[in-house]
Amino acid sequence: MSSSTKPVIYIVPGAWQLPITWANFITTAKEAGYPVTFTQLPTVGGIQLPLAALPDDVAVVQANLQKLVNEEEKEVILVGHSSGGLVASCAVEGFDAGDRTYLHSQPATDALLNDLSEEEQKYWGKQVTHTSLGLFNTPSTFEPWSNGVPCSYIYCERDNGINMARQKLMRERLGPDAKEIYVDSGHCPYLSMPKELLRAIEELLA
Repeated sequence: MSSSTKPVIYIVPGAWQLPITWANFITTAKEAGYPVTFTQLPTVGGIQLPLAALPDDVAVVQANLQKLVNEEEKEVILVGHSSGGLVASCAVEGFDAGDRTYLHSQPATDALLNDLSEEEQKYWGKQVTHTSLGLFNTPSTFEPWSNGVPCSYIYCERDNGINMARQKLMRERLGPDAKEIYVDSGHCPYLSMPKELLRAIEELLA
């Protein structure tokens, strides 16, 4: 698959995540020929009152999807990590549910960065910021898996933040047709094993 025909990997990060935390994965994906889009969510690091909430995050992602899908006619893989999966799920409402937009939803350093070295945990533990409570206490408004949008789930087998039983429950919500794959990582595979994460995404698209 040439770079001109590869889909756009659109990253919707989770709470507290700054762009630098995804830099290694973004570089890996671009080196493999994928266009990559990353959205800095209004709920993450915002200081303007009133603080942003889930609808603000959704609006930003929808605006970008509008440009990518409807104006530029790109095929998009929407990668929602952790709470970013909630944002991504709501954001796909109203878009073509055919083969153009996909969703990968996966939802203290010892819980989230346990598969990194102690030195790496200390470094990445400092590369985060605050997140508005409005992201978590605003109800979700759309279920893409119930509306014809192909969905997949990447299990993180060593995730100390969301145990496997909880991940299984989230996967079950996606319905019987959703694809799934396992990676031997903690909560943040984009940090600990970016190449393996990209391979997992490619396998889900195969």
